[in-house]
Amino acid sequence: MKKYLKDKLVLLVLLLINSLFMILVINILYGVDYEISLYPIFISWLLLFIYFAYDYYKYRKKTKILENFQKDLDYDLKDEKDYFTYMENKILDLASKLQKENIRIFDKKEFELQSTIDYYTMWIHQIKTPIASLSFLIENLEDKNKKKLEIELFKIEQYVDLLLSYIRLDDKNNDIEAEQVLMKEVVNKILKKYANLFISKSINLDYQKLDIIYISDKKWLEFIVEQIISNAIKYSKNKGKIKIYQENEALVIEDEGMGISKDNLPRIFEKSFTGFNGRKDKQSSGLGLYLSKKAADKISCQLEIESEMNVGTKVKIKAVKDNVL
Repeated sequence: MKKYLKDKLVLLVLLLINSLFMILVINILYGVDYEISLYPIFISWLLLFIYFAYDYYKYRKKTKILENFQKDLDYDLKDEKDYFTYMENKILDLASKLQKENIRIFDKKEFELQSTIDYYTMWIHQIKTPIASLSFLIENLEDKNKKKLEIELFKIEQYVDLLLSYIRLDDKNNDIEAEQVLMKEVVNKILKKYANLFISKSINLDYQKLDIIYISDKKWLEFIVEQIISNAIKYSKNKGKIKIYQENEALVIEDEGMGISKDNLPRIFEKSFTGFNGRKDKQSSGLGLYLSKKAADKISCQLEIESEMNVGTKVKIKAVKDNVL
């Protein structure tokens, strides 16, 4: 009712002014008593009340129809057009046509996106066959470059897994499974996986005791920690140092690598952003930290990064308060 009165406020004020003016005119020009002049005014307002009551009914009906149309964009307005004026019907027809076109474009894009996802999913599963074959061949190879080949094959596997994670992150059917996660188990698993890379670069690991337990999704938490450790190794110098420890309830991974400039630091979570280090190193895809941030948001974790050029980078992985046991 308030919204209706607000819409009709100007008209009601004009009608009131007109009624007062008519009373004064009748009284002054014809000398008719106020009581008598009020009678036709009363009849007029009675008729106006009936009109506004009917108009308010239509207003309520139109509001309800538009609310239904807003909730269900396929809502059929064909049987409701009598409640609207000619101009309003023209606007609704235009809105309906625009909506149908929007749905058509959305469905087309959705189909194209799903086709792309299906293609890359198939590609990932197919590429794993030659990777497995190469792994078998390298394992049985007696060559001084065997270790180097194993490391390069490992990197290929990591890029394939990164692509798979990229697809899974936006999958609506990929539910989160909350469970108790011991961070030392997560870190130990990843360190074992990356042992050859630590050895190949002669990186000194300072690994301190961890007793953090999160209530979170283990798979995505492992993915985040793995990306941070992978970056720490990638950007560390030969014979550099990586330190893993806990600070209150946060897991901290700290390296003494090339670091990140102050200009690039605010943009490190942007998709495909590689910054100066990525352009210099020519190995960065710009997806690792982007996907880590998306995964962190998905499982309610916080990523905090401090860095200084030619000094190193410090990353904190911290669950929100409700996610820490």
